[in-house]
Amino acid sequence: MAKFNFSKVILAGLGLLLNLSAVSLGTDEWLNGQHQITNAEVSAWPDANIHTVPAEGIILEVMSAADNSSAKTPVEETSGEETPGRRLAELEKRIADLEAALAAAQQRYLDALDRIYAGLAGDDSRLAFLLECLASQQDDVKLWSLNKVDAWRNSGTDVPVEALGEPLKSLVCDRNGQIRLATSRLLALLVKIDSSQKLIEQFRCESDPAVRIELLAAIGQVGGYASSAGSSYNISPEIRIEALDAASVYLDSNEPEKSLIGAEVIRKLLLKDGLDEKLGRAYFELLAKRYQRQDNTVEYRAKLLDEMSRLCGNDSYYRAVATELFDDIFVSALGEVHKTLVEAAAVGLINIDPVSGYKLLVERGFWDTKSEIIQRNLVDLAASYGEASDMEWLNHLRMNAASMEIRKNAAGGMLKVFQKCPAPVLMSWAKRLSAEGTEQDLVLVRNALELAEKKTSESPSSDLKKQITIELAVAYKQSKDYEQAARYLGSLVEQADANEKKLYAADLLDVYLHGGKFGAAADMLTAQLAGGDIDEATSSVIDAYFNTVQDAGRISAAAAKLQSVKYPPKRPIWEKRLADWTQTAAAIVSDANLPVDVNGRD
Repeated sequence: MAKFNFSKVILAGLGLLLNLSAVSLGTDEWLNGQHQITNAEVSAWPDANIHTVPAEGIILEVMSAADNSSAKTPVEETSGEETPGRRLAELEKRIADLEAALAAAQQRYLDALDRIYAGLAGDDSRLAFLLECLASQQDDVKLWSLNKVDAWRNSGTDVPVEALGEPLKSLVCDRNGQIRLATSRLLALLVKIDSSQKLIEQFRCESDPAVRIELLAAIGQVGGYASSAGSSYNISPEIRIEALDAASVYLDSNEPEKSLIGAEVIRKLLLKDGLDEKLGRAYFELLAKRYQRQDNTVEYRAKLLDEMSRLCGNDSYYRAVATELFDDIFVSALGEVHKTLVEAAAVGLINIDPVSGYKLLVERGFWDTKSEIIQRNLVDLAASYGEASDMEWLNHLRMNAASMEIRKNAAGGMLKVFQKCPAPVLMSWAKRLSAEGTEQDLVLVRNALELAEKKTSESPSSDLKKQITIELAVAYKQSKDYEQAARYLGSLVEQADANEKKLYAADLLDVYLHGGKFGAAADMLTAQLAGGDIDEATSSVIDAYFNTVQDAGRISAAAAKLQSVKYPPKRPIWEKRLADWTQTAAAIVSDANLPVDVNGRD
């Protein structure tokens, strides 16, 4: 029996691996990432073959070195008698150590590739490097390369599929199952590469179940893309039918995951392109039949319903067939207690017919469900199909929905429905919402009133128009849009009788003051004082302004304008109130230099 010096073998193996990893590199600076790669070195890589060192060769050379060693083992040096059991244990330990050292060395090799790849400048250099690595004889290097292509895909920059297409397709039939698996998954994502022929060929002969199902999933993904408007290729009807038949077998599987992949492939291959209607219908019947099986779990049924509902959308080639076969299934599933089933069924009914689906779900009160998916769909549909009767539940969701997005969308839905409502309904909602007083409420109030104003622009009902004008003035004042409030209040003052005029005038003065229109306020007071002393309503408005506003600049400007008002003699109430307001202003504006009364009175 040959004598082994395993310590030397391990060191020799590690040294061999590390030396091979650094072929053409010369120093450890490559492995340490300190070397800047030149274009000349890039062009020399194929000849240097730094990334295609066969792992089998490394292992053979390591084992050869072990076989040729004649040194005694530590066991022989310390023991006069060797037993088979001790010898076997020692061998197993050293083999394990050797395998660990080998794995560590291989990882260093891949780490070196990472550093080389990271140091490359430009996509062209990286592409050239990846193409060489994809053609490597070493499985770990090919897997490393596939991961780098996937990372490129995730980077947000376009993957050069024209150059990578053929190398990737060749790996579909690689002898290593891990490589075939990784390649199938990658090609399912790089759908601009027409890999359908290679995928179906390997599917026919693939013996690994895990790889086989990924090959089929990739065919479904590629076939779905081939049917889209942006595709530059089509897959043949023969490949489509062969894949559909294979997917049907998986659909019938007792394993939910496999069955759902079969359903997904059927959907992708039938969503856009159509086969003969009778042939296509058969696959839809299989989906309906599979859903009805008694051994299905709730999770499986919900996911299968989702696949079925997606075949009922506007973009489905077989929408009519899907509607015929799936409609009753969806309606029945609405009665399920499991939320996921009800959600999938609701989406399916909406896909079949948005109008009838919307009405059915609203009538059954599904807007009050805890499902945000259903609420979101109904709120979105209300914008197009909602009526005045839908305002109640939309307002309920606006106020109470758990999702802020749904609350916001419900408010938008109300604005859309407003456009369909008559003026009296809009007035009713404006009064109701104004009581809430939130900013969103006020936006809705203003929109409702503005629409009501437009709807009554040619109406003979002066009472309704007046009421709308009043509510608009109040709404704009609440929103602190004083300019608009003044416009509507001015209109009311002009049209009011003697009893109402004073009230509207006082409101208009208040709007002028809070809006900083002190000149307009002074003009109103001048006009009032020309006909008599200040009235109580007007005095109360000015009192409130001076007692609530603490902005020194505004108070100073307001007081100055009040003192500039010209008025006839014998206005005792005005003079008393003016003195009070001036004193209040002086207290707020300590350094106020208020002008003297232009009428010459103290």
